[in-house]
Amino acid sequence: MTIGQITSVDIEGTVDEFDQLGRQAFLDKYGFGLATTYLLHCRGRFYDPKAIVGVAHARTPGGQVLKPPEFDAPSAIRHLRHVGFEVVEFSGLWWVNQGGSYRAERDGGYLWAPQQTKGGYPVAHHTDVSKLRPGQLLIHYADNAIRALGRVAGEPTAATRPAELDATAWAEEGFFCPVDYLELAIRSRGWKSPTAAPESGRSTFTAMSSRATCSGSPTSMCWICWPSWTSG
Repeated sequence: MTIGQITSVDIEGTVDEFDQLGRQAFLDKYGFGLATTYLLHCRGRFYDPKAIVGVAHARTPGGQVLKPPEFDAPSAIRHLRHVGFEVVEFSGLWWVNQGGSYRAERDGGYLWAPQQTKGGYPVAHHTDVSKLRPGQLLIHYADNAIRALGRVAGEPTAATRPAELDATAWAEEGFFCPVDYLELAIRSRGWKSPTAAPESGRSTFTAMSSRATCSGSPTSMCWICWPSWTSG
């Protein structure tokens, strides 16, 4: 089992399948998550590189679809470049529902969300804080308005709940990420936060969805669109 057998023809065929199914259906079908730091740039569109390589393996002689734990993203990226494809870095764009925590997090220059609910289970729109990467951009939504733009200023870490946040609402252990905020002089109203996800945990945007409302809820994350990108 090696991705070195995968040819450019295998990749092209898998890209065709991706286009036919659509991004979310393709990822759901084969059990892959969203790409968060690199994208395959092919025929004027963008694709999740690890998912494309994993599925393309089934097109090799005797091959089958690789599962995400069976290989890593850097190896997939190296192979895509080796067979002639462009893989680009990107910063990304996140929608952040902050509700009552917005002012404290803005003043402190961070995002924080619990690792688990008080019921003892993790939810994706909280744990997604751990997936933020330096340079990624954020839209901060609270009190029924877009309040600020943000830029991730450092790597997320596991951290206890900051003292200024509501101790009665959330579990103590969480994820902390430094963020630089740009408060908007004119707040954009009339926007709605991304729609609540169905039971699969996925929204019409991506697998990272928000069930929370924006009034008094903890920080919740939603990956909302293809990002800007550079090929350098």
